[in-house]
Amino acid sequence: MFTNDFHGYLETDYNGRGGSAYMAGVINSIRDELGEESVLLLDAGDIYLGAAPISQLLLGESAIDIYNMLGYDVACYGNHEFDKGQDVLISRTQQSNFPWLGANIVLSGTEWDTPAWSQPYVIKTVGPAGNEVDLGILGLVTDETPEVTLKGTTEGLVFKDLTDTILHYYDEVKDQSDALIIIAHMGTEDSGPY
Repeated sequence: MFTNDFHGYLETDYNGRGGSAYMAGVINSIRDELGEESVLLLDAGDIYLGAAPISQLLLGESAIDIYNMLGYDVACYGNHEFDKGQDVLISRTQQSNFPWLGANIVLSGTEWDTPAWSQPYVIKTVGPAGNEVDLGILGLVTDETPEVTLKGTTEGLVFKDLTDTILHYYDEVKDQSDALIIIAHMGTEDSGPY
């Protein structure tokens, strides 16, 4: 199961929707129904910045505390993770009890060297004993991140083309797993009112 664009909304909105308590209830009910060993909890980015004032003021610490309590397995960087600069991003990554993925985030001047705070992919084993599968999870963030986040926050980084990144890692991940999951923080072109 996955979430995305939480943006640090720890509390419910004015209509009583959303928030971390509601999210915890949904996550726990799915784990209870399917068995915790059969559920991976992933997030596709923009976890702690981009909207909610309390999370902005606390630089995302409270949102990561909640994600740690909820038992997230993996997260992918979103463009808003860069909003307060790489020092805050590194602090939130180090605070996390789960790995952060960004296969297409590479150090400037290198072909495929990822920053020390990011991994391109992870392999996770899920399923009941005797019926486990190895899932390769590749994380991508929009290659428009340098243009849509604050100037200078992505200095020293290059955001590679998403398709090129998938092709670069595909065989490596496939050789280590039974299936590949791509978790990506990216938008789509507007195609109408919905």
